Amino acid sequence: MGFRKKLLIGFSAIMIIMVFLGVFGLYEMKSINNNVKEIYNVTLKGVYYLKDAHYNIIKAQRVEKNVLLSKTKDEKMEHTMHLDETYTDGIIKNLNLYMALSAGEGNEAEIEALISKVNDVKKIQSEVIDKSMAGSEDEALALSQNSAKAFDKIDTLITELSQHELAEADDTFINSNSTYNKSFLIFIGIIFFALIAGAFIMSRMAASVIKPLKRSVRFADELSKGNLNSRIDIRMANDEIGMLVNSLNNTGEKLSEIVSEIKKSSMGLEESTEQLNMATEESNQVMDEIGVSVGAITDNIEQVVSSIEHISSNLKNIVINADEVSKLTQEANTESNTLIESAKKGRSSVDILIHNTKDIEKSTNEVHVTIDDLQVLSGKIDNIITVIKDIAAQTNLLALNASIEAARAGEHGRGFMVVAEEVRKLADGSAVAAADIENTIIEVQNKTNIAVQSITITEKKVIEGNQAALVADTNLTIILDSIAQLAEKIRKISVQSEEQANSAENISEHMDQAVINSKDVAQSAHNINGKIGEQIAAIQEISAVSNPLLMMTENLNKMIQYFQTTEIEAEK
Repeated sequence: MGFRKKLLIGFSAIMIIMVFLGVFGLYEMKSINNNVKEIYNVTLKGVYYLKDAHYNIIKAQRVEKNVLLSKTKDEKMEHTMHLDETYTDGIIKNLNLYMALSAGEGNEAEIEALISKVNDVKKIQSEVIDKSMAGSEDEALALSQNSAKAFDKIDTLITELSQHELAEADDTFINSNSTYNKSFLIFIGIIFFALIAGAFIMSRMAASVIKPLKRSVRFADELSKGNLNSRIDIRMANDEIGMLVNSLNNTGEKLSEIVSEIKKSSMGLEESTEQLNMATEESNQVMDEIGVSVGAITDNIEQVVSSIEHISSNLKNIVINADEVSKLTQEANTESNTLIESAKKGRSSVDILIHNTKDIEKSTNEVHVTIDDLQVLSGKIDNIITVIKDIAAQTNLLALNASIEAARAGEHGRGFMVVAEEVRKLADGSAVAAADIENTIIEVQNKTNIAVQSITITEKKVIEGNQAALVADTNLTIILDSIAQLAEKIRKISVQSEEQANSAENISEHMDQAVINSKDVAQSAHNINGKIGEQIAAIQEISAVSNPLLMMTENLNKMIQYFQTTEIEAEK
């Protein structure tokens, strides 16, 4: 039986054991998983439904208690707002879900009895709430005791059902734990058996492999020491190890023959090698001279590169300077135009401002004189009004005296009294007219004061106009300064032009140096050509000497190609 078949049989046996172990483990794990699903999907959900129903029962009890403790009907109504939802969605719904979940377990009658008790206690609680709403607190309290007893029974039933579910969960857990312990023991037994079987198979296979391998190692060690007469003397089965031993023995015989041929070839190779060494020395001398020439070429090339770099740097400076000159020229042109326009506008504005200022000043003086005259006239009119008032007062007084005297005269003074009354009326009219004139004069004086204030403001504006003229003068000064800066930039343009001329001269000088270096490079190239000719002659001598060596090397390669190794395959 071959070594490969032995390995295949051993590996197959171990794989069968592992597959059996895996199938058994999966079966037991599935059983445990089913138990866990039952605990989660049935037991835990059932306990959850019962606990939720119990919680809503407590809420219903709390509603009843709050209704009994409330003082007003509105408060009672507020507490009972969600009571029906608590029974339908909180208690009855959870108990129905629990009954559907526990179908087939034999406790349907208990759950139905629990639902019936919940409906009964709902009715009792409704009566308690109605009595409390109606104001019959004593009757409500009496009925509340009955509902409390009913709630206690419901609580007892829910507790029993919860304990029943928990007991079932404990049984399922114990069953799963038992399955796990049994599976663990079986796993341990199968693994122990697999280890023993594997150790037996490996020991049998090792016995058929290790002994020949040790003999092969000793054989290889003898070959490394140069003993090509060593052989592996062992009887082997017709398997891979036996084939390996026979191949090693054949290899030893072939190595012995090849080494003998190599010894013969190496004698002729030694003489050819000496001649090749002499030619190599000459070739080395020529190569040294070539190295010197190449060094000179390298130096010249470096100088050429340096010159070219210098030329490139100067060209960059020229480009930068040209850009700077262009920018400065454009800026100078723009600023010159701007300054000319600003100067023209500034001069025109100053002329207009001066002319307007003179006109305003003249008009202001004329208005001021007129207002002064008006104030004088107002004063005179005021004096006249005072006189009129005095005359009216005296006239009125005289008319009064005339009336008194006419009254004393009796019938003879009646006509005079009429005249005196008319005079008194005229005096009163004069006084009223004088008062109107006085009011008009006061208004005229007020307007005059306003006109004086306006004239004052106008005088201020004239002063501000004079200041604007000064600002315009300042702007003209700034314009003159800008013109001076423009002249300075034009001077810089001239300097940049001179620098560009200097850069152009430097470029010319470096270009001349580049020409000289190019000539040196050409001369060095001629020298290299001569040395190359000498090198070709030396190589020809090496080729003539190496022909016998090449033939010997080919024979040696043919003998070596007999061995198929990794290095030879990689070279191919």
